[in-house]
Amino acid sequence: MPKLPLGKRGISGLEPNAATIDELKTRVNRLYVYCVLTGFGAASLIAVAAAHYLLDQPSITSLGLALVGSLIAVGLLLAHRWASRPIEKHEARQAALTEAFRDIRYSCSDRVEELFQSSPAARADRLITESLHKITDIRESVAARWEQAYAGMSWWGKATSEPPDLSGMDKKIAELEKAKQRLAATGELQKARALFNNLEERSRRRIDASELAALKSVPQSHLEP
Repeated sequence: MPKLPLGKRGISGLEPNAATIDELKTRVNRLYVYCVLTGFGAASLIAVAAAHYLLDQPSITSLGLALVGSLIAVGLLLAHRWASRPIEKHEARQAALTEAFRDIRYSCSDRVEELFQSSPAARADRLITESLHKITDIRESVAARWEQAYAGMSWWGKATSEPPDLSGMDKKIAELEKAKQRLAATGELQKARALFNNLEERSRRRIDASELAALKSVPQSHLEP
């Protein structure tokens, strides 16, 4: 808050004479002008009005002068607190905007990822990968159960038992691996990823520009809405 031109003399222990009253009136008037010109708070103006009322009394006492001094101090304090409100409000608005645009960026990234995952190349890769994982898990489970069962067999059981035929699953696994390699060789998955990465980058640049413009538009004065 700018320093008020209220003079350097204190206000405690003043005698109720004309010079003292005139000086206090000058201080009160300066505080009033300061509050009006800067728009700082009705509470400060109430303190000014009360001080004016006391100083206009014909039989003001030393106690009355001390009360005037207290009203001036209160008015200054309220003006100072009112002056800090625009800064706090401005910072709060900027923080809210920053958080909102952060959420927008997250939503943008999520949406772009959804679009990529729904592209033909990504769907094909996901289908092949999921099928490969599924059949691989089944094969490993069958093989593990056989090994466990074989370990508990008698010598006769081991001699007469045949292991499960895993050749069909091995063939399917090989086919899926080749399909995955063929898809990778086309470069379609990489092209799709690059396309949507570029889309996200362009979207982020627009969001950044919008955020900058929004932050610049936040009012810095308490006189603005």
